[in-house]
Amino acid sequence: MTIDFEIIELPSMPNAMGKASFWYGQAERKKWRKIIALHKLGKPYEARIAMPVQNSKLTLVRCSSREPDLDNLYASFKFVIDALKFNGVIADDKPSVCKMECRWEKAKQKSGMIRVKVESA
Repeated sequence: MTIDFEIIELPSMPNAMGKASFWYGQAERKKWRKIIALHKLGKPYEARIAMPVQNSKLTLVRCSSREPDLDNLYASFKFVIDALKFNGVIADDKPSVCKMECRWEKAKQKSGMIRVKVESA
């Protein structure tokens, strides 16, 4: 099974969250849960996929005008990965269950987006 989609929005970078990271993180978490549910699944926020991918391989690509450093690249996908788990797309995000690759690609300014690919491993 393969799920592959693009979202024309960028997750926030951890460095951009600043000192209000707890409240900002709560809002960001809810936002990405809804985006994943409505954009990809086409279902209401509370709906889940019946059978999550048990052993998954995630390929996450951030397309933006500025290249992030490696730790911020991976951290920027935290809420996206959590939303995939929350919506039942993947069973878990532990390294023993989910292999992950994050990449960056150059995009024009104000044309940022992410690409998400979930495969059965």
